[in-house]
Amino acid sequence: MATYREEFAQWAMLSANLKPLLEELPALERYQIALEAIVAKGRALAARQQELAGELQKTITERRKLQREAGQLREYLVATLRHELGAHNGRLADLGIKPRRLPESGGTSRKRTKSQQKPAA
Repeated sequence: MATYREEFAQWAMLSANLKPLLEELPALERYQIALEAIVAKGRALAARQQELAGELQKTITERRKLQREAGQLREYLVATLRHELGAHNGRLADLGIKPRRLPESGGTSRKRTKSQQKPAA
């Protein structure tokens, strides 16, 4: 199966090479003219596609820059809000910020020492 580019090259070659033969084959003139119009439109579409590809690349670059800026700003705001409201404040969740968990009661260590472990039965 031929790619579009390969098919387009075939159409362009057929149109160009058929043109000099139209005096011998006048019945094909309207078909050659139609094919020539298709080739011209294909070239215009290819040029437009190149323009759009360039615009897309610029848009992607701008979006990535925007992401970096927003990420930095969010980090600053999250740190500031945790400082101002407290890292464990439930109001942080309303802003889309996960509050820090409160330490478990009975100490800050999560691991039990050997003396705190229950003996095996």
